[in-house]
Amino acid sequence: MTTSSSEARQRRLDGNDLAAAANNITTTTTTSANSICTYVIVVKSGSMQAAGTDARISVKFQAPVGRGALDIPDLEFWTRNNADPFERGSVDIFYGGNATCFDACRMRLESDGTGPYPGWYVESVFIQAIADSWMDEYSNLLEVNQWLAVDEPPYQLFAERDVCNPTRTGTGSGAGAAVMQWTAGRR
Repeated sequence: MTTSSSEARQRRLDGNDLAAAANNITTTTTTSANSICTYVIVVKSGSMQAAGTDARISVKFQAPVGRGALDIPDLEFWTRNNADPFERGSVDIFYGGNATCFDACRMRLESDGTGPYPGWYVESVFIQAIADSWMDEYSNLLEVNQWLAVDEPPYQLFAERDVCNPTRTGTGSGAGAAVMQWTAGRR
């Protein structure tokens, strides 16, 4: 039986509606490729006391040397598995996109520090860009292991991580399989 790439992508992502958050992002790209991607973001919060947050979380991903960017001002709008994301010990999955594909290997994750529980401990962020054509697919795991809080070291409301490697060639980084097994095991 033959399936289209769109049907295959939806089956791969457990049939979730992937277009709901498409209007909540800003993307830029300077590459010549015009592939359109859906982005899957998996965020793992710490399990220690007070590690969850009710603050607004934003994230910006960038490609190496200005080859693309994805700016999400309120990540909660992309949530798919949890009506109350970023809680202690949670693994939250976010979907969105219909944006130009790029290798998101640089990240700035930020909390606005508001709400009754503003501090947040983040263990990791995984991002995967999946193209309609399946020809362009990128994934990266960004280890954070840091508080985004003003009352816990490093006493700042943001974390920046960079796993860009200028010698990387081809599509994808190979991190996707291990991380997807990790998330599947947690739920």
